[in-house]
Amino acid sequence: MIERRQSLRQKSFLRGRIDFHNGRFSRDCMIRDLSNIGARVIFGDFADAAKIPDVVVLHIPQKNRAERALVTWRYNDEIGIAFSKVDLVASPPSRDLGIRVTRLESEIAAMRRLLKQMANKINAQ
Repeated sequence: MIERRQSLRQKSFLRGRIDFHNGRFSRDCMIRDLSNIGARVIFGDFADAAKIPDVVVLHIPQKNRAERALVTWRYNDEIGIAFSKVDLVASPPSRDLGIRVTRLESEIAAMRRLLKQMANKINAQ
């Protein structure tokens, strides 16, 4: 079998948490392989893995680390993730579409909260 990874992964047995939809949802997980550019993550069951969107944040409490990541593969209750680059300016727009959508969702949620606050002030008068 040909090794396609750009970086060797270390076997691990770390607890983790995957956050998605701007932190509104999360799933506990086990990090089984870890490198500086990605990880293999295992969930409790297939249903948890199936609910994970393509753009997530992986939290690793034991390493005091949080990484924005893209899901690159799925198999049963496992996913493979690649950590996103910090500098997204150099990336073509089509490659960071998921990240742009996540940012826009966050902005929309903030606008909805502001509109709700304004509506409450108007109704209180």
